[in-house]
Amino acid sequence: MKKSDIKIISTMIVLLLFAAGCKKSSDKKPKDRERTNTTETKEDNKKSQANSSKEVLDGSAFNRFFPKSKGDYEIVFSQEKKGFASANLKKKGKIIALLSITDTNNNPSARDKYKSASKTIKGYPAVEKGSKGLSILVNDRFQVSVTSKSPKLKSKSLEKWITRFKLKKLAKL
Repeated sequence: MKKSDIKIISTMIVLLLFAAGCKKSSDKKPKDRERTNTTETKEDNKKSQANSSKEVLDGSAFNRFFPKSKGDYEIVFSQEKKGFASANLKKKGKIIALLSITDTNNNPSARDKYKSASKTIKGYPAVEKGSKGLSILVNDRFQVSVTSKSPKLKSKSLEKWITRFKLKKLAKL
């Protein structure tokens, strides 16, 4: 046998072994693959059910849950993107606060700070963001926030504005 024949035969053997190894892993039937992941799938399903779905909602879906303009106060929507919507709260034409709703399926770790919340608003865990911000977590998914842009808007006012969101309807999403 020539050296070139030996090289060809050894290359063919290597390719056959590689192909046989690849075929074994893809030979599993779909049901077999499902069985191996059953435990993980059950856990994931429980988490999904807790958050309605892992799908992130479009920001435009949140607009209907914001407070309505009334009297000297005007709500002006400023940003919508996947999983987020915000609006400026204006009083007599001046911005006094930023209102927002965030779908935490975008960022599940954002829910962590609510686990140790010592305060609730309308039954939802609440956390202060310094002296100028307040947020709650609705249905373990939607973060509703009010951030003051005016020194006149204090903590009690922030809480008042959070309660003006349609929280019960938002929780049903």
